[in-house]
Amino acid sequence: MIGKKYFFLAVLGGVLISLVSFILDFRAKKYYEVHAPKVEVMEVEARELLELKNMFKDKKKIKREIEVLKRIKSPSKEYKKGGNYILEFEGLNRSSLKIMLRKILNSTLKLRVFRVVREKEGASLYLEIER
Repeated sequence: MIGKKYFFLAVLGGVLISLVSFILDFRAKKYYEVHAPKVEVMEVEARELLELKNMFKDKKKIKREIEVLKRIKSPSKEYKKGGNYILEFEGLNRSSLKIMLRKILNSTLKLRVFRVVREKEGASLYLEIER
């Protein structure tokens, strides 16, 4: 008696688990069919953007863009570490920080580390630029 009861519960549990997994699988396929074209478009755009960055990646241009940043405010520390340029700017006021951020965002520089720390009387900026 007890064995038949547990066998019946196990079969019922197996059927229930199979039914739930079938429903979840069906919903996942439907979700994928709806959102797959959007993901593919975003993937293509990302590849195109990477190709553009690589196409315009010019070492002389990178040096020119770094020189433009240095003209805005001279860095407190500047050195090369491995294949990266490291620039640290301290004591930036609001206008020079805004100009510098706009230049960085509109440039083709490949940043490994980008850190802005706001302080009471100014801000500091840490850049690690890939060569």
